[in-house]
Amino acid sequence: MNRASTDMGNVSQVVPAIHPYIGIGSLPATNHQREFAAFCVGQAARRALLDGAVALAWTAVDRAARGPSAKP
Repeated sequence: MNRASTDMGNVSQVVPAIHPYIGIGSLPATNHQREFAAFCVGQAARRALLDGAVALAWTAVDRAARGPSAKP
C-alpha cells in the first residue's frame, strides 16, 4: 500500500493521534484521479465513511473513559 506523507507525525507529538486508512474498493483508481471520484459517491464509500466515524467516536469514548491524566 502506498502511503503518502502527512503531518500526522507532528500532530501526534502534541496530542494522541490515530491515522487509520479505510478503503472504498476503488482499485486500480486512487485518489487524485477522475475515476476515483465515481467510487466516492457509492455505497462502499458511504460504508467506509460510517466505519471511520464509528472508529473515531469509539476512540474518543475510550480516551475519555481513561480520564484527563491517563497516558495514551
